[in-house]
Amino acid sequence: MQRIAYLALIGIMYVFLAVSCVADNAPLPDANIAQLQDELATEQLAFVLAEPEDLVAIDAPQPIRTAQQALAAVRKQVPQSILSTWVTATSGWIKPLSQQSVEAVKKSHPLFVELHPVWIVTLAGSGQVSSGPPGVPRAVANGLNIVIDANTGTYLMSFH
Repeated sequence: MQRIAYLALIGIMYVFLAVSCVADNAPLPDANIAQLQDELATEQLAFVLAEPEDLVAIDAPQPIRTAQQALAAVRKQVPQSILSTWVTATSGWIKPLSQQSVEAVKKSHPLFVELHPVWIVTLAGSGQVSSGPPGVPRAVANGLNIVIDANTGTYLMSFH
């Protein structure tokens, strides 16, 4: 009886491992580009969709060429990303929203004063809780967008 339970446990673990491997290699769904653009506009930034092969510099130290690589980079740097129930990854460029917003961008996001290649990984179900002084009601955001550098995989910013 103990041997059967042991074999059943191994079988369940094998199925779980096989399913998780398939999920890691599965294509990610497309992001809502209009929503990303609207959310970045609140930061005085614009997002321009681009193919991954058009983003990465030839001499990039650790280029992120696929959505799966972008997701892996985020999972290494943002612990709550593991809790997400739904993920998308989109490649493109971030730049100032307009010529008038360049000064504001210089102060808040100086890296994006010039066109910068990025991946935006959108996590849903991450349950990000707002911070604030004790006694203040907290808001829970279930969607989180994480921006990483397409040339290095480095975390750059996040927004809701």
